Amino acid sequence: MNSTTKFVSKAVQLLDIASRTFAINEIELPELADDQILIQTITSTIDTLDYKKILGKVPNLPLPFTPGLESFGKVIATGSKATSFLGKHVAAWTFDGSVKSLAISNIRRVMILPESVNPELASMAFINPLTVLGLLEFAQPDVAIINNSANSSVGRMISKVCKFKGISLINIVRSEEKASELKADGDHYVLNSSDEKFLPQLQELAAKLNAKLFLDAVAGDLSGDILGVLPPNSKMVGYGNISGLK
Repeated sequence: MNSTTKFVSKAVQLLDIASRTFAINEIELPELADDQILIQTITSTIDTLDYKKILGKVPNLPLPFTPGLESFGKVIATGSKATSFLGKHVAAWTFDGSVKSLAISNIRRVMILPESVNPELASMAFINPLTVLGLLEFAQPDVAIINNSANSSVGRMISKVCKFKGISLINIVRSEEKASELKADGDHYVLNSSDEKFLPQLQELAAKLNAKLFLDAVAGDLSGDILGVLPPNSKMVGYGNISGLK
């Protein structure tokens, strides 16, 4: 297949925001540019921005709307300057949504991965890892970190990087079930924000570990409560608003 072949993809599309009506439609894809590739999707993800769009929190959203920014799949066609990618498995930052059977990307926006890679993780190879690296730029020597929404994809990545770097980490979740999962995964300090003793427990543990960097994806009243029990001169870095996605 070459760059002048016409391709038709099946895409999940939001048709109406008020009723949150979705449909699977066939869409014709544009011809591939010389440096573009066509990917047969194996897995794809939606992120917080997609969720906001679906909930009507982003004004003037053109409809129909296909969610998703990232995907993982196999390259089945290429432009003339991208032939070395043919047959490769790639994580990709895609154009015009990723929740579809075929997606187009530019070769500068993909990462070649082994076929044996975990497909779910491969479809989150860009936004989340870069978010984690950016957040940990705020880390300081001998200062522990508080990790809100610790069972999220970003939260789990923060945990793994902190373990690798030897940074003490207090993980916060919202149920005993999630707390047990994190402890089973090797997380030492895990607190349940639904526990009535949560804030006193956090205050004591934060003082003990010198936890002054609070990475918050939740926002809302709880975030203020958490910041209020941390040691003096603590810093909160917000990178999400899960509490507002309702």
